[in-house]
Amino acid sequence: MSPDEPQPEPEPEPRSTWPPSPREVLDLLLPAARHAANNLSMVMSVNLDAAAAALARQPGGERVLRQVERVSQAAQEFDAILRGVLALSRPDAAVRTSSGELLQAALPLMELAANRRLRLEVVSGEAALAFRRPALDAALALLARAAPPAGATADLRLDGDTLELAWAVETVAAAALRAAGAAVEAGEGAADGATGRLRLPVAGRA
Repeated sequence: MSPDEPQPEPEPEPRSTWPPSPREVLDLLLPAARHAANNLSMVMSVNLDAAAAALARQPGGERVLRQVERVSQAAQEFDAILRGVLALSRPDAAVRTSSGELLQAALPLMELAANRRLRLEVVSGEAALAFRRPALDAALALLARAAPPAGATADLRLDGDTLELAWAVETVAAAALRAAGAAVEAGEGAADGATGRLRLPVAGRA
């Protein structure tokens, strides 16, 4: 190449990863956070149960017992949310479980995404599923972001490997669900007021 010809622009150097970004530090801490959260949750649960049992045996302890029971319920709900959020940081893994167990595990995350309680009706939760976790849990949480205000009927209806929704499936959620092995059978990208239907990934089904 002649010195008079334009010189090519140099390739940009890769962005330095030192020092680690806050997100990278978070990734480093997440395994320890999961372990600590599990231990603390067990300590709270055991001690609250013991306190409730002791109060139940004491005369006049009903009012405090009700308060302890409310705290215990809140602790259980907090634990479910925390476990769900931390589970999204786990390494990708193949999982086999029933459809009912999947929805019970995913429901706290879905409610967090929907910003309200979701009513789940289980006709049958015995379908044997095989899927990648946490991809499917994350896709279900993304799906729930479009949930409308609560109505008179159930928000979710599980019948084997079929999950019916009281709302339409947003395009981005449909893409995430398909990538996680689920099939969107109805309601993808539909207008407000439409309903949706998913087919969850059954073990052994291509």
